[in-house]
Amino acid sequence: WAAKDNKNHWDIVITSASSKTSIGLAFALQQQQKQESKNHTTRLIGLTSASNLEFTRQLNLYHSVLTYEQEDVLQDHMQHKWGENVILVDMRGTASLMEMIHSGLAVGTGPSSSSRLKESILVGSTDYQHNRRSTSRRLCDPQPQF
Repeated sequence: WAAKDNKNHWDIVITSASSKTSIGLAFALQQQQKQESKNHTTRLIGLTSASNLEFTRQLNLYHSVLTYEQEDVLQDHMQHKWGENVILVDMRGTASLMEMIHSGLAVGTGPSSSSRLKESILVGSTDYQHNRRSTSRRLCDPQPQF
């Protein structure tokens, strides 16, 4: 995703960061980063449950790991630590989390609004159709792609 754009810095947020699929994605992105130009950086941010926090940090795949339970810390990171070009890879599919991230990265309101969230990719969900219907109309762009 990030490679298709000429921007120099991307933050890629991966939910369910302790899952095997997320670990595989983070590993592949980390390997890709090692081969890319020094002018292009990708920072991986993992989101996981409090019970998986230490395990996920010990993987040394993510630049930072946050928990879903610490909503205030997550909000602070979105506002002050994540950059201008964010990609969400949502393995979890929780509507409330998607809404929080989409709205937290929105810039302005109305027709001239934009978003620091450049891509929203829904990879996993226990009830994809329900989550898609319940969030698509309320989320700030970009809309999640499955």
